[in-house]
Amino acid sequence: MYNPGCHQALDLRPLLTVALCVTLGALERKESRGGHTREDYPKTDPDLGKVNVVLRMRGDDLMVEQEPIPVMPDDLRELVES
Repeated sequence: MYNPGCHQALDLRPLLTVALCVTLGALERKESRGGHTREDYPKTDPDLGKVNVVLRMRGDDLMVEQEPIPVMPDDLRELVES
């Protein structure tokens, strides 16, 4: 039988993990860009526009890292710029 309370309890840990990842990623990006604004960092940072904020589990720890954005292929760049 469908038990919504049981399903909610099973979903709680992954939901909390996603909420933590979103929060840590937002705190790492110390700038405002597009719809993501921060009152304490109202301007864009050109250096942060060149990286992705990535969160990964390393053992039992959640690590926040910055990785360079992959280079866009020329044919895709032409589509975006047109």
